[in-house]
Amino acid sequence: IGLGIPAEPLFRSSYTVNSTLMRSCKEGNFDAFFEAQLTKDLYFTRENAIIFSIMADLISSGIIPDVFTITDKIMKDGIPNISAADVVARTDWQPGQEVNFFEHVRILRELALRRKTQAVAQYLDKGCKDATVDINEVIQSIDRLKEDAEAMASSVFSPFYKGVNKDRIRELLAARGQNLSTGYHFGNEELMIPPKALTFIVAATGHCKSTYLINLALRVCAAYPEKKVLFLSYEEALESVYVNMLNTYAKVELGENNRNIIANHTIAVGDLDKLPNVSQAEYDDYKHFLDNNQAVADFTEKEAEFYQLIEDGRLNILYVEFAVDTLSSYIKEMRRKGLCDIAFIDYVQLLNAPIRSKYRSREDELKEICISLKNLAVDEEYGLPIVFGAQFNRQVKSAKDLLPTNIGEAGDIERIANTIVALWNCQKTEDPGTDELRQKIAEYQGTKEYNSSAIFAKILKRRGYASGFTATFPFEGNTGRILDRGDATTKDINYSLM
Repeated sequence: IGLGIPAEPLFRSSYTVNSTLMRSCKEGNFDAFFEAQLTKDLYFTRENAIIFSIMADLISSGIIPDVFTITDKIMKDGIPNISAADVVARTDWQPGQEVNFFEHVRILRELALRRKTQAVAQYLDKGCKDATVDINEVIQSIDRLKEDAEAMASSVFSPFYKGVNKDRIRELLAARGQNLSTGYHFGNEELMIPPKALTFIVAATGHCKSTYLINLALRVCAAYPEKKVLFLSYEEALESVYVNMLNTYAKVELGENNRNIIANHTIAVGDLDKLPNVSQAEYDDYKHFLDNNQAVADFTEKEAEFYQLIEDGRLNILYVEFAVDTLSSYIKEMRRKGLCDIAFIDYVQLLNAPIRSKYRSREDELKEICISLKNLAVDEEYGLPIVFGAQFNRQVKSAKDLLPTNIGEAGDIERIANTIVALWNCQKTEDPGTDELRQKIAEYQGTKEYNSSAIFAKILKRRGYASGFTATFPFEGNTGRILDRGDATTKDINYSLM
């Protein structure tokens, strides 16, 4: 960072510390203010130092600092060149810039120590060249610098001096949450989503990773009515994710192409004259759906239920382009407001770091992204289960190639993940026509048995448990449903369109 003006984003640390203190005080929490043990000489700029000093004075007087009380104090004390706009700019917390508060405090302390080091170095240089400088004073200044460095280390690491006690461990375990049921079984083992951990659903392009994420999200909604599910797409547009998720939730065979029918019905609401410009086949398919009163009734009921999930905040679907720091801050804010208990993100290779140029490779960048999100998942206050979609690279040609090392731009995903599940869409293989050839293809592909309407899945990693388990899940392409053994098919649930 040099010894002059600190470079971005370190220069923002003083802003972030003041804004975090301000927000904590507004919430009635003064612990951070006292635990940080800050002093005004840590600040690089006069304005931030003055604002901090005023905040400290107000707290000592029993007044909660905010923009108005700080500005009022500045005016009463006649402090020049700090306007109300300056106060807002230097204390207005912005989620996209939030990181760990005490990490910013550490940065402030380090910058202050570097400035002192620069002053001592200049003094030492002068002492070496100028015989009038008392060399004992130079040595004393070096000793004081050493004391300052030791004091900085003490203030940064003092919260970690003491070990935890049993009551604290009990409290953390109670707050951690439970494994979440998915309803998908690998032999006798059910796939569970672990709390405060990263789970990855990995597949090659076109092999249903997004579809499986949608099915998992809806299963969590159904199994845990008290949970609030956040589904973030970096890949498909919001309306596409909405249609796909509603289609899977509805469990209704509407026609030849469910997704087109749902999209057209959302626009036209039963009025053929309101249809957008569609092909004749798409028009006929929608008209056939409208002519089937039972299918319309079944879908209308399911559509109302699905929309109620969204209205109640139990399911939140968004398309986003957040960099990882903004994503982390957004999820923390959702957690803070009680709006998110589990996050599904599609998919990890589309995430970016805020400053991409500092990484030597995309793999290094993705590694940093995964570490950042792992830290969010295990965070003591905001931690939650996060389920990512991820893509295999082009080396994956069959189910035999479903290996952690083949995850695209792997970036240490295998080491950081708690659970990794790999998928292979068996519909991608043409039916060879005979049982003998089908069996040979199944053996070649590593799927054990040939099933052209199934998703082959394999657990590549499961921390604390055995991995390598496989399963074959029936797949309904038109509804997007991926079934577990024993699940009723859509045709069993609903009336036929015939």
